[in-house]
Amino acid sequence: MKYLISLLTLIIISTMIFSCDKDDEGIVELDRKELIGLWERIDESKEGSIDSESKSLIFTEDKVIIINGDFCSDQFILGKKDTSTYQYYTYKAEPNELKPTIFSISKCGKEYSIGVQGNKLHLLRIGFEGEEFTKSAYLID
Repeated sequence: MKYLISLLTLIIISTMIFSCDKDDEGIVELDRKELIGLWERIDESKEGSIDSESKSLIFTEDKVIIINGDFCSDQFILGKKDTSTYQYYTYKAEPNELKPTIFSISKCGKEYSIGVQGNKLHLLRIGFEGEEFTKSAYLID
């Protein structure tokens, strides 16, 4: 009888562990089409202008490239180019419940709150100043 109870407990626990999947975590992947393209940082100190020495992001379907910066240090580094895969997601929510939209960089595991509205992209990470980018009509190699 003890053997049967132990075996039954083991089967139940195994079933519970192996039945978990990504949907159970409540993550909902978002369509990346609105991100794809070249985004250039708006420099507020230069009255909202963009120049070749500002930070830029290039999103493709499966990776993001930063120009003049580094993902892991959040630093502006002129001439530095860094590449990483990324996730773009939110969480399952009840109707009328607001949930953040997340941009997560796989290389360092950093997460940013992201907002895209028209040709503007806003990135915010707790403890850092938010950054605003504008979508460029041009894509560089």
